[in-house]
Amino acid sequence: MKPVVETPRRALFPMPTPDGRGPIYAANPNTAELRLWWRLTGAPQSAHQLTTGVGEYAEPHLSADGKTLVCTLYDLRQSLARINVDGRPAVQSPITDAFQGDLDPTMSPGGDRLVFTSSRSGGRLIWSARPDGSDARPLTSGVVSDERPAFSPDGRQIAFISDRSGRRAIWVVGAEGGPPRKAANADTTGGLTWSRDNARIVYAAGVGGGPGLWSVPAIGGAPERTQPRRLPPSRSGRPPLTSLRTCRSCGKALR
Repeated sequence: MKPVVETPRRALFPMPTPDGRGPIYAANPNTAELRLWWRLTGAPQSAHQLTTGVGEYAEPHLSADGKTLVCTLYDLRQSLARINVDGRPAVQSPITDAFQGDLDPTMSPGGDRLVFTSSRSGGRLIWSARPDGSDARPLTSGVVSDERPAFSPDGRQIAFISDRSGRRAIWVVGAEGGPPRKAANADTTGGLTWSRDNARIVYAAGVGGGPGLWSVPAIGGAPERTQPRRLPPSRSGRPPLTSLRTCRSCGKALR
């Protein structure tokens, strides 16, 4: 057995053609959304893109004579909105429209910048804007898939997950942009968070057949497994939480 399509992103819904000339499948090697592709048998580098446009194309099916192709088109609506939590009746206000693929919003510690991911320029990149959505500009570039941005506590850096090195990894970019730097390769299973001293990035990933917590220096280095400690029960009787222990001087995770 050998792979037919290798990608750090998505490749799914394979369907062989009746004449055996190669599979048709859905993938997103150079976009944020799925497109339909046809890969010729015996020519692994020869993939022909069959669909373009807004939305995700998936679940292809060919007629028995191989002359008609049908598929599912998912017309996605992804946008950002804000909800007031000032004690008054909650009101939802749109920040961006539903046609630019905006996801993963997070606010800077000072509350003056909104960072999110967007496919408005083709690939999924990290963008920054004012809290009302104005003055939007990209912080990263390239034909890549950037996800899950997280501000450092001092607001100067943004950690995010990306496949820009050919596999999933944790990257860091300045809050004003600039060249991103890789912190570590990581097959994360969720978002990212920072230690309070801005020194380490904490994330969840598989370990020993199950989930686990890991941390990596923000400047780059080898990931270390983190052992959470259980806090005492609160007076409210709610279940206890877990807390990450880090060294105050160097930010290194304590076991």
